[in-house]
Amino acid sequence: MQLDGQFANERLTSENDEAEFERILAEVFQKPEPDYSRLRILVSPVFPPIPTNKFDYSAIDDATYDLGSPTGYGPTRQAAILDLITQIAERDDTEPLQILLELVNAKEKKCATSQPEAL
Repeated sequence: MQLDGQFANERLTSENDEAEFERILAEVFQKPEPDYSRLRILVSPVFPPIPTNKFDYSAIDDATYDLGSPTGYGPTRQAAILDLITQIAERDDTEPLQILLELVNAKEKKCATSQPEAL
């Protein structure tokens, strides 16, 4: 009888260890919250020699751009920026409006803290 109880205890400890291991693993590999206020959107005119204007402008996040990073395209600068923000939102599983709000808030804070230039 004691032997069966001992194995049951070992199994319970093993399950507890497994749960603890999963918790530590999740903690170590947890993705940090993205800071959208640091986005530096760079828009470039492309004008490729194709019969559509859907790719006339491209937009990237110049602060973090690397091979495979999202790139927005559009017929206007604004459309390319919106396409980029939509792709970033899909990648980070968030809403595009949240990214836009963080960008606007960051810009407002920057403007509020900057000193007016002397004449």
